[in-house]
Amino acid sequence: MENEFLRKQLRICTYQLKQGTKSSYYFSGGERLLPNRVGITPDGFTQVRKKGRNLQPIAGQFVATFNKKEESMLKQYPPYIVRTQIWKIEDYPQFIGYGTCGITNENGETQDTGDLMVFCSNNKWETITIFFFIGMATPQFRDEAFRYAASII
Repeated sequence: MENEFLRKQLRICTYQLKQGTKSSYYFSGGERLLPNRVGITPDGFTQVRKKGRNLQPIAGQFVATFNKKEESMLKQYPPYIVRTQIWKIEDYPQFIGYGTCGITNENGETQDTGDLMVFCSNNKWETITIFFFIGMATPQFRDEAFRYAASII
């Protein structure tokens, strides 16, 4: 797959841990695609069923909600939630892990968008960079996206 195509599909967002918290992050740079305030934790905010792809080793969870003023292609239906489970990437230890973006649909349920989110951080999780690849959550594109993200960090 060509790097030009991957570059066009990629959006990079950086978040900084809010002082005095363990999982609350605020936007600090990059493209404003995701909400200004997000929750990222290695422990998980909610329980998920251990079946299907959740049988993979889990690295954490990402949950965020858009406020009234925020605009994004991901903000479609109330309550405007964006979330993903974060799974480990055994072949790419430099990343925290990856997830597939889920947003609320017209019924208020989480629905997968087909977008890939790759999470990268220092060891202390103080700053987290999210590599957001539009439409690349399928297995055939995922490895290409990992290689491309690894080449630019």
